[in-house]
Amino acid sequence: MMEITYDKIPSPGAGRRLENWNTAIGLQAIDNLTPSEKLVELAREHIDGKRTIDEIDYTLKTYYADLSTQGITTPHRQIEADIVSTTIERLLETDSFVLNEGSLKAIHKALFRGFDEYAPGEYRAYDFTKNEWVLQGDTVTYEHWEFLEEEIAACIRSESSYSPVGPDAKERVAHIAGFISEIWLYHAFREGNTRVVALLAIKYLRSIGYQLNNEAFEKHALFFRNALVRANYRNEAIRVVPTDAYLLQFFGNILLGENNDLKSRRLHIYWDERTQDFSNHDENGALVIVPELSYGADSGGSTSADAQNGTANGTANGMVNNTTDEVRLAILSILADEPTLSYDEIAGRIGKGRRTVARAIRQLKDLGAIKRVGSDKSGHWVLT
Repeated sequence: MMEITYDKIPSPGAGRRLENWNTAIGLQAIDNLTPSEKLVELAREHIDGKRTIDEIDYTLKTYYADLSTQGITTPHRQIEADIVSTTIERLLETDSFVLNEGSLKAIHKALFRGFDEYAPGEYRAYDFTKNEWVLQGDTVTYEHWEFLEEEIAACIRSESSYSPVGPDAKERVAHIAGFISEIWLYHAFREGNTRVVALLAIKYLRSIGYQLNNEAFEKHALFFRNALVRANYRNEAIRVVPTDAYLLQFFGNILLGENNDLKSRRLHIYWDERTQDFSNHDENGALVIVPELSYGADSGGSTSADAQNGTANGTANGMVNNTTDEVRLAILSILADEPTLSYDEIAGRIGKGRRTVARAIRQLKDLGAIKRVGSDKSGHWVLT
């Protein structure tokens, strides 16, 4: 008879640690956070086996405590990015996980322990809206806060009792995407909801036997969030209905080895797949009607000079405005996927001069469409 033994799960190897850190750091992009160079330095030491994750956690918290003692102020969101990244790596070190009604609260409490303003492990107690760039400033309609406990519990019970039938891998992936989408829609927490759902997805999928390709979470976390937005947004007035197509592309890359193009610009409700731009709408969501040039000959064969000048100037101004909108929208679409690009890199991508790009970015900042987070060297752009 085989002897039953209980063996301690060993610490992951360097390759797994590298993957975990990349995932943990990548997920911070969901909330426009960038971990510090200090964390990256410590992460390298952990990957190389020079420090344990407990030592990394202690060193990081001591580091920030010392800075505070010296009167050096560190942005709160910077500390959050570092601490939460470290906790995510710790939770990813093992595949141990049991999906139950307390899973969301447990993950949120672990990630945000010490950040009391986020009420760690507690569901929100109010309703809210959240302007989304991919929705042209509109919001998803989330569940009413008083229904969260009951609805989330029912959703998780249903998933726990689900038994996949049939060999179709795509059907199973579609089911998983639907479950994650529903959990996300409740938006259980006031802060960090999508990071919690992403970690729940990874832990749950690993626990039921999936071998994940985490590159999508590492490099396309913002796409993941925007795909969840599009899967849960309906606005019949402008003929936009929920679509799970983008979420299926994301999970197809993770679970099926697909190579779908995960660019956030494609998720914008006014993205034109045929022209690969936003030229069918202006930045305010209005349909763009490009005026035709008129050279002034009416049916009688003559026009006044004033009329000719008025038409020509009006058309020229319209063309200038359309060109400006085109540049700004092109910049927004690129920064949605690659927020760390420099002015010169943006100029190269859209085929415009650096001055044109700088002027357009200044206009976008004035409009409140984007803002810069961090330094010019190591910071990134955030679409607001």
